[in-house]
Amino acid sequence: MNLPFACVKALFDLRHPEKKSEDTLLRAAVFSDTHITGALYRRALFIPAMRGAHKTGAELVIFTGDCTDNGNERNWRGFTETVLKYCRVKDRLVAIGNHDTWLSYREDHVFAPARENFLKNADAVTGRRHGEVYFTYEKNGVPFLVLGTEGTGVSETLSETQLDWLENTLPAAQKAHPGMPVIVVNHHPMNNTHGVGNNAHGMGIAEGGERLQSLLDTAENVIYLCGHIHFGLQSGGPRATVQTVGKHITSVCLPCYEYGELFNGKYRSPGNPLIGAGLLMDISKQSVTLRGMNFLHGKAVASFVKEIPLE
Repeated sequence: MNLPFACVKALFDLRHPEKKSEDTLLRAAVFSDTHITGALYRRALFIPAMRGAHKTGAELVIFTGDCTDNGNERNWRGFTETVLKYCRVKDRLVAIGNHDTWLSYREDHVFAPARENFLKNADAVTGRRHGEVYFTYEKNGVPFLVLGTEGTGVSETLSETQLDWLENTLPAAQKAHPGMPVIVVNHHPMNNTHGVGNNAHGMGIAEGGERLQSLLDTAENVIYLCGHIHFGLQSGGPRATVQTVGKHITSVCLPCYEYGELFNGKYRSPGNPLIGAGLLMDISKQSVTLRGMNFLHGKAVASFVKEIPLE
């Protein structure tokens, strides 16, 4: 499939997003892998999404990590200033990704200063104090648990301290919000999901992955939002965007916002090839509905709608 035909086909699949239904408790616009640098063209691709997020009816904007290409001050400035200047949706969540832990491509990675850069900018973007790369949030009665790597590798490191926190926080969130799904936000896919394998090629979770999955499976109605692997919106197959994991987890691996899925005129994966992809997530007491979005164009991807019934 050549480049023009694939892109034209994808453009014809774009529609105005549907309005929220009356039983929708919360609509969130979800982004992953914006990879902002000091380069003006990357900010130029990001600005339309931030300008138009409120037009989708979203009440919350979620970034699932790799907000920057390197987590240095210059790259964070590009991300944070763009969000603060253009995004009219005031409630926001920001997770840390592996790229956000790298200050440079040319130096050894050191987590402590990268962590401080993340926390400072996450505080600025959300207007809340974080204190750690993992934290809780609640919006319209829906609980969110945000996790984050504590290492600098391509794969993820989850400390025992963070997993102990999750073990205590997850049941508390369910008890405080009965009948609601628990939305877990983390940059990396769980191992053996979305074509990753058992931490294959550094794409999954190197430390803490097995315990993470077992902990999440103790709760009902867990929606796990991740990114990292840069595949497009896919309805089926081993790299499907939405997958059932264990007994109670639905894993949702978002496409990369910054890069399209066409390389050398061919699909790298059978996903939507356009830059600017993400998801709209509608949460009700009955279900969680995921709609493909191209935020660069401000349009929904008509062919991608997934409804997840709640237990």
